[in-house]
Amino acid sequence: MKNNWQNISLFLIGVLFAFCILKVDECNRIVNQDKYDAKSDKDTIAPYKDSCFICTKESFKKLLVESGIQHPDVVLQQAICETGWFKSEVFIKYNNCFGFHNGKHYVVFKNVNDCISYYKNYQMKYYDGNKDYYMWLDTIGYAKDSCYTDVLKGIKI
Repeated sequence: MKNNWQNISLFLIGVLFAFCILKVDECNRIVNQDKYDAKSDKDTIAPYKDSCFICTKESFKKLLVESGIQHPDVVLQQAICETGWFKSEVFIKYNNCFGFHNGKHYVVFKNVNDCISYYKNYQMKYYDGNKDYYMWLDTIGYAKDSCYTDVLKGIKI
């Protein structure tokens, strides 16, 4: 009888593991479906709305560093994930790099710097600096998707 329970437990763990693998794969497909096929890191990803500033991974990370954002590499991964490599309508129309929303509507920012400042204020208010940043994002439930940080870790910057 004990072996049957062990076998059932192992089977259920295997099913759960397979589900997580499939979910991560699904998340990656969603994130990468709009992925810009850049030939180099210098290639343009997308223009900011109403601006002559051209958004690249480097230029966006520079904005994060200049603003004092903690863990800029992870936050850059978040922006890439949330905007589909800076191509989403939410990013282009609303300057919203992180998918911030109030209930049913996305938050509209005057410019990308305002969105980054909003993120920084959120970070300063809730992040105490003592946890692994990915773990903190999971702990606070930053995203509804339980695989969110796995997807972030899969984004190569």
